[in-house]
Amino acid sequence: MTRSQSEKHQVGKLSESSKILFYLADSGSDQVDGPIVNAINVAQSVSDNSIPAVFVFNGSNKIFNRLQATGADVRRADFPISSRRTHLNPFYRRKYSRIVGEFLESNGISIVHMFPRATYLMHYIASQNVSRVVEQHYASPNPKPLGLFDGGFSLNPRVLASAWYRKYVRLNYRPADLVISHGEGQRSASTTVFGVPSERTTIVTPGIPCQKHKSESGKLRQELGLDGTQKIVVSLGRITRAKGVEEFGEIASIVSKRRSDISFVFVGAGTNREYEKRIVNRYGEFVTFLGHRDDVPDILEDSDLYLHPSHREGLPLSIIESMEFELPALAWDIPGCNELIRDGENGILRDFGDIEGMAESVMRLVSDPAKVVDMGSAARKKFASTYDIAQFAPRLIQAYQSVNLS
Repeated sequence: MTRSQSEKHQVGKLSESSKILFYLADSGSDQVDGPIVNAINVAQSVSDNSIPAVFVFNGSNKIFNRLQATGADVRRADFPISSRRTHLNPFYRRKYSRIVGEFLESNGISIVHMFPRATYLMHYIASQNVSRVVEQHYASPNPKPLGLFDGGFSLNPRVLASAWYRKYVRLNYRPADLVISHGEGQRSASTTVFGVPSERTTIVTPGIPCQKHKSESGKLRQELGLDGTQKIVVSLGRITRAKGVEEFGEIASIVSKRRSDISFVFVGAGTNREYEKRIVNRYGEFVTFLGHRDDVPDILEDSDLYLHPSHREGLPLSIIESMEFELPALAWDIPGCNELIRDGENGILRDFGDIEGMAESVMRLVSDPAKVVDMGSAARKKFASTYDIAQFAPRLIQAYQSVNLS
């Protein structure tokens, strides 16, 4: 069946027998990064609200099990993989367009909601009578239209094919009926970088599950041999340049040489072992690198400040998570971060790259316990009033219903 203007569904109109398909593409890793956390949060809210939906994920057992633990209907299914080679194969395209179409029809799917990395699926459901919704989490301090040769000009056929696939398939959000972002920086990127008409974009505030009740005080301090007088500055993320791990190390170096009562802790693993090893060797004197941890609530419970020196962000969930634990957050004044942090109210913003200034802010804040308490209280209040997990899925449904699909 072809998808004409008169035939396609109104987004959000769900009959009793219809469902939403939430599709999470396999990243090839079992690391639980921001997009994975977001998908798990959506599944939790969908399950809690008994919304008719199916989640499809064909990746690692670790992530699959976490999705299932939410109580949502999570399945593995024979869906196409993201690859320029498969996408350029007409036989593969026809085969999986048919397979996916049969899955949608047999499960009564009227809305296909694609998480980041899953946008390529739109090309396999182009002829289906369903509404196509995608999430776009990218943002940049200086957004510009996506170009074919953003990685550099080349006439190499393989490079050209990869560049074409990136621009016209993997990052092509324009065919979607609705592009969902979590913040204004992401929405701006949808229109500026990816060329999506503004009327087909919307912001849906994410929901974050409460974790404080799961935390146990004192475990991190005992592990590190720190008493209650030592202040802990923590950061969560991957050990990559873009996540600001080098700036975190430089800030820690400056502070540690001036104050002996402030400890810096970085939680997260690297994506490149050689780079991770260089970073740990370079900054290990000033930063305790804990690697991947499953006890993040315990770590946040024992921390005093949250430092997030990432170079670019959409809407960093880790900052939101830190709010529940009443941690003032410090970050660069960039899109995403400056949507969550009100400078001087629930945290501190500094000009991008002002390492010396950020180090000074850390030391000044630690020296003002009353200010830390006030900022922490404001952060906790913002978390409770804005990021309730129970409201996440209903906000998604509302977005489906309110968009104009003319």
